[in-house]
Amino acid sequence: MKKMKILGICGSPRNGNSEFALKFLLKDIRGKNIEKKIVLLRTLKINFKESMLAKKVIHGYLKDDVDKIFDKMKQADIIALSCPTYFDMPPALMKIFIDRCSPFYYKPVLKGKKAILLVCGGAKVGEGYIEANMKNLIEFCKMIKLNIIAKIVFSADSKNEASKNSKLKSQLKSLAKKLSK
Repeated sequence: MKKMKILGICGSPRNGNSEFALKFLLKDIRGKNIEKKIVLLRTLKINFKESMLAKKVIHGYLKDDVDKIFDKMKQADIIALSCPTYFDMPPALMKIFIDRCSPFYYKPVLKGKKAILLVCGGAKVGEGYIEANMKNLIEFCKMIKLNIIAKIVFSADSKNEASKNSKLKSQLKSLAKKLSK
């Protein structure tokens, strides 16, 4: 039986609520034939895209860690993206990563892979700020042809707040159960 490969990518510049949610989800996904990996963008070297040439080249144009992430993305069956909300958008670290993914728009090698989106912010859910960030991630997934299977938005203003959010943990456990084999 083929292993289901799940790649979690956290775009937070710190070890906070976004990282907690992603790790909590991945920890709860269980099964013999499941392989899980996590990428913390804050721990990697990710350069700005310097020219229009970089948008069409998947490997080797900029000397940084993005090629390793791209390889993991191409191998994954499910890609889970998690990030906080800064001014209704992903933080700069995640935005740079999104911009670097432009080769997947020109060469849709991720087409049909599944995506999970986890977005948090300091505002209350329903006020529109966190949802605006989620909309950005949804559009990103559409552009690179990922099929979104789950979206979770949650409020977390202070460090470790997500770890105390029983509704969030329940949503993550429910999603993990659906993905477990």
